[in-house]
Amino acid sequence: MNFRRYKTLCSCTVCLLLLLIFHTEMVQKGRYCPFWPGCQAEQEQTSTEDPLREVAILPPVQPYKCVETATMYKGTRTTICIKPLSVDKFVSGSILSQGAWEKNIVNLVLRAMDKYKTAVF
Repeated sequence: MNFRRYKTLCSCTVCLLLLLIFHTEMVQKGRYCPFWPGCQAEQEQTSTEDPLREVAILPPVQPYKCVETATMYKGTRTTICIKPLSVDKFVSGSILSQGAWEKNIVNLVLRAMDKYKTAVF
């Protein structure tokens, strides 16, 4: 893929991400509510009732291996756990060899979160 097409693709990805962020924020603030039952039900709830519910029981997880990620936007690094390569050679393999899966997309999301601190995902 040539650089110009790649740059256009990245720009479109960022624009779609920002549209999703703004749409989500508008729905959260109640300024826009399409005609689907879930949205209508949320508007009918009282403002003091929190629609989010805490998950109390989670399934047990035994990580195969945990590794440090590559350095991301603004020096962000963390630990991420991967699956055995025998069951997930693409995502876990990329994380193991390069320190990230789709690093460019992760960096775009980190930049968007940094720029729009009040956005909701």
